[in-house]
Amino acid sequence: TQQSTRIAALGFGVAPEHGLVVGGALSADTTTTTQGNTRVDGRPKAAFVYAIANYGRVRAAVSLGAGRLRADSTRLLPSLGLAAGARSTGSFIGFAARVDSRYGLGHGLFFETYASTSYLHSHYGSTTESGAGLLDITYGAFDQTLWRGSTGVRLGRSIALRASTLTPWVQVGGESFSGDRNPLSTEMIGAQAMPVNGTALPGGAWTAAAGLDWQGHGPWRLKLAWLGVHGHHYHSDGGTVLLQYVW
Repeated sequence: TQQSTRIAALGFGVAPEHGLVVGGALSADTTTTTQGNTRVDGRPKAAFVYAIANYGRVRAAVSLGAGRLRADSTRLLPSLGLAAGARSTGSFIGFAARVDSRYGLGHGLFFETYASTSYLHSHYGSTTESGAGLLDITYGAFDQTLWRGSTGVRLGRSIALRASTLTPWVQVGGESFSGDRNPLSTEMIGAQAMPVNGTALPGGAWTAAAGLDWQGHGPWRLKLAWLGVHGHHYHSDGGTVLLQYVW
């Protein structure tokens, strides 16, 4: 399975007191998942509110969001020269919280600990393909509730350049999942119904990450990162590129 995600977000925040920022954000993204002859393009749109508090070496953040879901699927039947397509819509609500503690080690080196938790409930309505005639599949409604927790440590170094700061870092940790870790949906062709398992998440997994953060003296920021998650019968590796303009 291959997956790629592109996200655009616009946010605002105010500081009602020193060390505290509250605000909101809007986001839209496209996630493309390809497996064999099937491709799914997910296009969620969301609104969030958030708060960030800094107390010395401790940083705490919490967010609450909700939005609409849309998934467009294409299933190729090359031996028959057919292509079946469907669109499903739904909604989601969720929240997340994270606490980081940072300790300076001298010469730009730092050590961080983190702990986070998140909750997500999502729902997709039923839909039926078109384009393959009698081979069109009807997908049943789908609901999933998932809790996630993670903790770990990060080691990095901030390097001051002439007009920017460069920060390479490495991170190791663990995470756990609970709730609907083995989602089950129903597919129907004609009068025949079939249960279909989604991606099964492990109860626990080890994580490893590495990245490079660049912050100019102006409004631009760039973050590059790789993250691997490895659990029982579950392996995920991916990279991210984040470009920010903060004013």
